[in-house]
Amino acid sequence: DADERTTLTRNMADALALANGIKASPGYATLYNEGKLWMELSEFERAKTTLEAVVARFSEGEKATSVQRYVTPDLAEALVELGDREGAKALLAPLVIGEEAPLKTEGVTLLLCRAVFGEVVGTGTRVQQVPGVMGTDEELDFLDKRINTFGKSAEGKGDFCSYHARKFDYIFAFWVWGQENDTRRDSAPRV
Repeated sequence: DADERTTLTRNMADALALANGIKASPGYATLYNEGKLWMELSEFERAKTTLEAVVARFSEGEKATSVQRYVTPDLAEALVELGDREGAKALLAPLVIGEEAPLKTEGVTLLLCRAVFGEVVGTGTRVQQVPGVMGTDEELDFLDKRINTFGKSAEGKGDFCSYHARKFDYIFAFWVWGQENDTRRDSAPRV
C-alpha cells in the first residue's frame, strides 16, 4: 500500500535525521541515505540540507568519487525542484559538459537540461513552460547534441518510448535556444 510505504519511508528518514543529529560526525552512508529518503518523499528542502552536508564533509578523500557521481546529481535535482536552476547548473555543468567531463549518463545530462533549457510541466491541457537559466552557445550546443545522441541510441535499440521522449527534449531544447539565437530558430523546422 502506498500510504504504508510513505509512512515507513518517513519513519526511516526521521530516524536517520535523529541519529545524524546526535552524532558529532555522522557517516557518509547514514547522511546520504537520509538525503535519498527526503528526495523520495519530495521533501526537497530537507534533502538539500542533508545532501549539502554530505558534499561539505565528503567531497574530498576516499568518498570524493561517490559524492561526485551520486550525491551531487541528487543535490542538483533537489535544487531544480526548489527552483534554483542556477545552483543546479553550477553543480552539474563542470561534471557533464565537455568530452572529458566525468558524468556522461543520460539521467544526469537530462537533469542539467532541465536546469539549462527549462521544462514543460503539467498534464493534459494544463501544461506550462518553466524557464531554464540557459548558458553559452558552446554549452547549449553540447547538450543539444548529447540529447540527440541519446535519442538515436534509443531508436537503435527499438526503445521507441525513450526515443520519442528524447526527440521531444531535443526539439524543446532547439525551440528554447531559438528564442535567443536566430540561427537555431531558423534551422528548427529541419529538426
